Amino acid sequence: MPVPVPIGPILFPDPIYEVSPMALIAAGATAPDFKLDSHLDETISLADFRGKKNVLLVSYPLDFTPT
Repeated sequence: MPVPVPIGPILFPDPIYEVSPMALIAAGATAPDFKLDSHLDETISLADFRGKKNVLLVSYPLDFTPT
């Protein structure tokens, strides 16, 4: 059974950070470049993987999602 997903920002009563709307990327479109810090204290960029066959990005927000 599909789970409903909000299409706008989720606002909490006293947010500790600002929430902005997410941009949608069409299937097959090139993803915008971004940089993230790894668990090894290295900065990794999506551009580092350009030209590779496959890139998998996993987002697991559930432990940080209020219930």
